[in-house]
Amino acid sequence: MNLLITSILLAIVALVVNLDYLIGSCMLARPVVAGTLVGFVMGDLQTGIMTGAAIELAFIGSFSIGAAIPPDMVSGTILGTAFAISMHAGAEVALPLALPIATLVLILKNLVHVVIMPAFATAADRSAEKGNYKTIMMISIVAGFVYILTSQMIPVGIGFYFGADVIQSILNDIPKFVMDGLSIATGILPAFGLALLLKPLLDKKSIMFFLLGFVFVVYLNLPLTAVAFLGLFIALVITGYTHPEGLMMQSDSGNRGEEINYETEEFE
Repeated sequence: MNLLITSILLAIVALVVNLDYLIGSCMLARPVVAGTLVGFVMGDLQTGIMTGAAIELAFIGSFSIGAAIPPDMVSGTILGTAFAISMHAGAEVALPLALPIATLVLILKNLVHVVIMPAFATAADRSAEKGNYKTIMMISIVAGFVYILTSQMIPVGIGFYFGADVIQSILNDIPKFVMDGLSIATGILPAFGLALLLKPLLDKKSIMFFLLGFVFVVYLNLPLTAVAFLGLFIALVITGYTHPEGLMMQSDSGNRGEEINYETEEFE
């Protein structure tokens, strides 16, 4: 396939996986999905799936928390997987490229937030003062597209067109203390994300199920898929899925509570 056409298609993949902003959080932007789409575009679906899954493990805890934005896993996954496929390699090439690319694009995204996006926010404020809500909606859609175009589509297309050597040379020009700080943050964010996921488990009602899963994996050597199905079955039994009629009766009786005698009840 022509290099230019491939670069354009990869930029379109970056747009497609960012549809989360338009249609809701449907996990299109996760590396396992983005890697699969890159493999489909470049004619090597198997490598795309395997590489995307490997990068998914590296970014499993990468979620935006407040104003903290993690490295851009979309651009890192797309370019890392694309370079790996073009080099007839796999995750051993994609991972070392994906992490620094994601960090570099994160810097670009912050610049877009600071330089470009405030203009749209100002225009939306003016429209809000006039009550032009349709205009606000259009500004939001255009701003989202411009944001994705400038921070992901263009970097992905240009990055693949000019090759990994250019990306590496740009990374080499970034001051070492900046890269060291971003590398440390990249290592901390996954751990922090996993900690947030585990926090709801640290209570009396659910900690036992967490420990039960630990025993299944460590001591019984069950695969994660089997543990997931066991957890599903336990959840269905506990929630009364196996006895829906009895559950409904219990729910009705519980919601009914103590009946009020309106003839003798006094109200203030």
